[in-house]
Amino acid sequence: MKGVKSIPLIAIAAVFCISINFFSTDAAFTVEQIESMMKPLGNNCVSKVGLSPELQEANRKKEFPEEKPFMCYLHCLARVTKVFDKNNQIDLEGTLKQVRLVMPDHLVEGSVKAYTVCSRAAISEDPCEKAFQYAKCYYETDAPSYFYP
Repeated sequence: MKGVKSIPLIAIAAVFCISINFFSTDAAFTVEQIESMMKPLGNNCVSKVGLSPELQEANRKKEFPEEKPFMCYLHCLARVTKVFDKNNQIDLEGTLKQVRLVMPDHLVEGSVKAYTVCSRAAISEDPCEKAFQYAKCYYETDAPSYFYP
């Protein structure tokens, strides 16, 4: 049964990656398109980690509660968006390449700065805590380009 639950996540991640490659020759995505692509990824991660309604509401308000389920939700998002690799290391080079391909031009500079600064700030050995450090740093560094749902 566990494998069956992972199929939608794999499918969503595959569609996300394919859409990035498909559209890479065109102009970058709009903010609305990025938010639309991120929503199902967020919903899947909510289900995967069992994020409570209270933590979901805190997330919508862009609050960063230091609670393990919320941290693991952020880790799930970091993995499916390929910010974290399979070894839970930040793939800065790959992430910056994605940013330059898909982010609207007016958000690229701030996003590159946030990814670069925050890749060094996320130092925890625990994958969930590391994702939390990374996401919180990113939001504090460049809130306009923070798209985790």
